[in-house]
Amino acid sequence: MQYHVGHLQHLKYALSEGFLGQSSGFERMILTDRRVGSVHSQTAMLRLQPGVFVLSVVHAFEKGIYVFEGELEMMRAGEWVRLPTDSFALIPTATAHGLRNVGSSVARWFEISAPQPKPVSSLQEKG
Repeated sequence: MQYHVGHLQHLKYALSEGFLGQSSGFERMILTDRRVGSVHSQTAMLRLQPGVFVLSVVHAFEKGIYVFEGELEMMRAGEWVRLPTDSFALIPTATAHGLRNVGSSVARWFEISAPQPKPVSSLQEKG
């Protein structure tokens, strides 16, 4: 078993691989994943600028989120659900969902995905 300990000062937020060319103002900072020895899950901190939204997506993994700054709205089952600071939610596998920040400040949240997402590069068609 491999242990990993880190500190946020050594990491940076970056545009998520899957959103390159599609979104600005939505960034993630990967804390743990297969690169540091995690087998089953990925953890990350994410941030969304005011007025920015993430289009509805469906994943082959479940996600748990905890909002620790600002306020998000999450689209699920055709309706927007408010997630203020200190709210949390489970997004089950294969469930369409979207996020938006309708507040006046940056929204930040912690996210755990299991099983961990495959790298975007492994999902592209091989020619």
